[in-house]
Amino acid sequence: MAAFLVLIIILVVADFAWTWKSHEPRIAALVSEDPGTTSYMNRAARAGHRANDRDWVTLGAVAPVAACAVILSEDGQFFNIGTINYDIQRQMLSRVLRGDFSRGGSGFAQQLARNLFLGPQRTPRRKAREYLLAYQLSHALTKERQLEIYLNIVEWGDGIWGIGAASAHYFGLPPDQLAPAQSVILASLLPAPRLEVRFALTERAARKAAAITRGLTRTMLIDDLARGATIERLKLWRTAVAGGLNAADAFASVESVMGREPLARALAGTDSRPIREACNGRRRPA
Repeated sequence: MAAFLVLIIILVVADFAWTWKSHEPRIAALVSEDPGTTSYMNRAARAGHRANDRDWVTLGAVAPVAACAVILSEDGQFFNIGTINYDIQRQMLSRVLRGDFSRGGSGFAQQLARNLFLGPQRTPRRKAREYLLAYQLSHALTKERQLEIYLNIVEWGDGIWGIGAASAHYFGLPPDQLAPAQSVILASLLPAPRLEVRFALTERAARKAAAITRGLTRTMLIDDLARGATIERLKLWRTAVAGGLNAADAFASVESVMGREPLARALAGTDSRPIREACNGRRRPA
């Protein structure tokens, strides 16, 4: 039995060492090179989901409110922590101990590692490799570079990869023109991108959208008045989508009722704070 345990430990250590060494040059290259395809993209292609054309979008060409909405959706403390969000890990452990395996528990760096190099399998080996690769990414890349890569590789629908393709597909806009409500909508789709706007009609998506909107208020990207207006726009938008309109037409119908949404702090360059400060949800109390 002892010999068997020793063998298992040796195999685990060897697997970790191979994972580290084999990915080290790929991660180093990401400092200055944009990834072409990812593990998730290749997996989708093998399943017959052809990727649409996509253009790489720099972080400076994304509306701060859109970038921060994604941060708040996936890991609101991303800019305040190191590699691992321990609050997310504790929540995951609590769910697992209750026998709830319906959701994972990955912080931002872990999600980036999984999308780039791994897959959706829920196995101990994949989770361990995810932690290891997240550590490598966090120590090789700045937070801003991690966010830029994530925004460009994450899936927002069948064949829709990256925020450039997503903003064009859903709203006919470049990502620097996304308004707060549009940004919240896109960020709230991330848990189930293949469902696209159908997911936006679920109670889970509505709760996530409300949480993201509250987070944007705490960062002061939108004020309290805009928060109420954004919540009302989201309700009207979901009603229009439920009535059969596509995402862009549904948003146009909202604007016909409420007028154009103010872009006060939504456009790239209009908020002079660095993105890590703009996305800081600790700026003021909830």
